[in-house]
Amino acid sequence: MSTATTLKSPLPPPPHRVIRPPPSPHPIISKFPLALSCHPEKNLLPKFQFLTSLGLTSSDLVKILTARPKYLGRSLKNHLEPSMSLLRELLQSDDRTFIAIKRCAWVLDWDFQANMIPNMKLLRDVLWGWGLIRPRRVLCWDKKMGTYEKWGWSKDEILMAFRTDPWCMMKSEEKIDTVMDYLVNKMGFETSVVAKNSLLISLSMEKRIIPRCVVFEYCLKKGLVTGWFWSECG
Repeated sequence: MSTATTLKSPLPPPPHRVIRPPPSPHPIISKFPLALSCHPEKNLLPKFQFLTSLGLTSSDLVKILTARPKYLGRSLKNHLEPSMSLLRELLQSDDRTFIAIKRCAWVLDWDFQANMIPNMKLLRDVLWGWGLIRPRRVLCWDKKMGTYEKWGWSKDEILMAFRTDPWCMMKSEEKIDTVMDYLVNKMGFETSVVAKNSLLISLSMEKRIIPRCVVFEYCLKKGLVTGWFWSECG
């Protein structure tokens, strides 16, 4: 036997036959690794049972938990069940509640007490100011409209200001007059500038508006500014 034949050995197998990449983890594990530490019977099963009791199918459950796996880390008694009760009370219908959960996977993961409830109160206050809930507020809205129109705002400018800062329609006529008088008569700003920056109406005269106007006047005298850009200074 020749030396070449003696030293010849079979070629090693291709790399892909030796090293195989590990399988990709399920999206639920990728998004919420702590799910692996949850006790199947004590933690996970009760939550699955709760969610399916709402009318969710297995397919719905997979979609929701894949989109929002943090449900698995939430307390059933302290979070999921109270959130479900608040959502059902808010929507006034089991069907609407079921649809909301299917369409917005995060809805039960939200902190209702810290976020939803305060936002709902704010919206309610704004609607009251707009005269959509209490008829007596219509008169209040009309008075605010008249006050702004007195300062040269058009109806379109008033509505634009309301969309920018709804609270501008909840300030007293005295507050509106005080801010407008200072900015228009003392500082010489166009009324349209204030309308485009309606947040000014809600700012404190002593803590925000006057100090900033004093700085602006100083910079103007020193030639440091050549125009008025309240959106940058406010």
